[in-house]
Amino acid sequence: MRGPRSTEGATLVVVVLLTMLLLAALLAASSQLTLSSRRTVADQRAALQAQYVAESGVTLAQSRLRDVQTILTKGNLVIPYGTTATTIRSYAEKYCGNSNWVGNGDQQTCTAQISSASDQFEIFAQFVSDAAYSRLPAAERPTDLAAKRAFWKNQLGSLQQLQVNGATINYRLVPTRVERLNNSSYRFYLQLDNLSVKGDRAAATRVLKASRTKLSGWWIDISLPSYLDNVLFTNHHRSLAAQNSSTATPDVYFTNQTFDGPVHTNEYYLFTSGATASFAGRLSSAGCTNLPKVGPPSSVSCSQTPGVYVGSTSGLKTASANATTEEQKNNSILQQLMAGASPNLADVTRDDGSQVKDVTFTADYRPMPNNANSQRAAAQGVTPPTSVTTDPEEVARYTSGRGLYFGDEVLGITLTAGDANGNPPTSVSGDPKKWTPAPTYQYIQVLKGYILNIPQYDYYRADANGKLEKKDALGNWKVVPDPESPSKPRPFNGTIFAEKTIHNLSGPARSGNQAVRPALAPFSQITVASESGDVEISGDLTLSDESCTKNLKDCTDKGIEPPKNVLGVFTQKGNVVITEDAPNNVNIQAVLMSSEGQVTVDNYDDRRRGPRGTVNLLGGLVENWYGPFGTFSGTTSLSGYGRNFSHDRRFQDPGFTPPFFPVSPTWIKKDGSDEGLSLENFVVQQGTRADLP
Repeated sequence: MRGPRSTEGATLVVVVLLTMLLLAALLAASSQLTLSSRRTVADQRAALQAQYVAESGVTLAQSRLRDVQTILTKGNLVIPYGTTATTIRSYAEKYCGNSNWVGNGDQQTCTAQISSASDQFEIFAQFVSDAAYSRLPAAERPTDLAAKRAFWKNQLGSLQQLQVNGATINYRLVPTRVERLNNSSYRFYLQLDNLSVKGDRAAATRVLKASRTKLSGWWIDISLPSYLDNVLFTNHHRSLAAQNSSTATPDVYFTNQTFDGPVHTNEYYLFTSGATASFAGRLSSAGCTNLPKVGPPSSVSCSQTPGVYVGSTSGLKTASANATTEEQKNNSILQQLMAGASPNLADVTRDDGSQVKDVTFTADYRPMPNNANSQRAAAQGVTPPTSVTTDPEEVARYTSGRGLYFGDEVLGITLTAGDANGNPPTSVSGDPKKWTPAPTYQYIQVLKGYILNIPQYDYYRADANGKLEKKDALGNWKVVPDPESPSKPRPFNGTIFAEKTIHNLSGPARSGNQAVRPALAPFSQITVASESGDVEISGDLTLSDESCTKNLKDCTDKGIEPPKNVLGVFTQKGNVVITEDAPNNVNIQAVLMSSEGQVTVDNYDDRRRGPRGTVNLLGGLVENWYGPFGTFSGTTSLSGYGRNFSHDRRFQDPGFTPPFFPVSPTWIKKDGSDEGLSLENFVVQQGTRADLP
């Protein structure tokens, strides 16, 4: 019975050993799980840190893109006075890396590609001000033209690669295209081509990439602006009688008038207390304080203090001291205007859908033209002065046609529309109005003098192809000889120019029932211009096909094709004068412009004659001084004409003007902020290593 007891100690030892082995295994497993857990937490921490590093890299990239965009804002561009359209075009073609313009008519585009030229971005190297680069670190600021060329060559087209605190940043800005309009407006586009950031922390890596949105990108726009985007444009918002005033204080009040279109002045507006004037378009003023009587200041640009007068001229309402941006300044001045008056201002819808009042007191200064060289050259059909253009296409535009040139004064010009026999159209209908049968000829009757008190005329006519004919002594129509091109006379280009006064400009005389026949044929585009004399309007001047007076898009959406006929009347040094011979309620469908004088009514204050109704103007009015049309007592007319002005909505298209009509001699600038664009408008999302360059 003693045998089994002999194994009890060994069994105990085995049990203890097995227990210890099991405990050791459990301890080892637990330790392994703990280490694994620690490694997982560490990996997660590293991955999160890598994500933070990548995100900080995106922020740094945004900051650098913001620097480029800020440097390329309109306020940082300085374009010297006298810069020609030829120069801007050459810069545009360098920007594109080619001269391949594609498009129809006056609107063309060149597609940009990176070239090897060191001066590809000369437009920025030449025109970005030195002060604009001050936002860059001192070591990165270019100091001379060669350095500026190199800076922009590096910024646009080259892959930017930076490594900062574990972040590898890669992005590229590229030029995309230039849009050209009428050789007087150029828009340079650029955009973010790609952006990727790699964040590294320990063994972890995270990649972020950017995708563009519809508001991604940037552009700068450089243009010689037309004056025709306004129903009323004044250089001085003062009467000629106030020309000797040493200040820019206006003496013309806004009360209860209605302006069917945008209004601009280079100086200031004056609203009476409680004024209810209504504006169907943008109200803008530049706030210039130092304009000379004629032409621009010696510095070309004017000194500007944004503001408006309300109630009296005793105090200019300016922006509050804490308003620094243009938007803040405009809002501050607008609040003061609305506190003292109640004008009905148009609304404009922003890209985000919000609506704001379409008013600005910080508008660009637009100098008036300083000569009539363009109109003279076009009428003569000769190469224009180099101050106008040296661009081959523009030179061809001047020399491929010819107008009517008069070296002295002209006693009278009558414009009429009719058929081959001179018969006028007989009926008018529709909205806008259209005369039928459609005239096939534009007739121009020129009063050249008198013999024994008998008027002597020259008769011209032009068809839709521009064939210019003159009636001979036997009453036959003969093609007008063209000394510059005797074998193939050049077409009529629509310009009628006189060095001195043009008297008695009118359309057909009113018929017995006071019907107003059209002066211009449906195809006719005419500019009547003088260098040193007045242009005197003595009758109605209307179109065969009237323009839409509603929003242009509304008309085209309804299938109403904008008519082609248009009339411009311009004098450089004289006045545009509506004479005493003009009928009551005269109808003028044209843009009227005086660069150094005014648009006014002869003997506007003659109370013996009394009121003459209204000037029914469809088009626009551009003048150096605000010319008087009549006198009033309250709202009661005492003499002269009242004003019934409507803007020709076709001028909303900057490419539509009377032939060779003046544009501003100073380039103005815009940038992508007008459309809510930004180089920073991109969406960031997770990427992979495949997204890295």
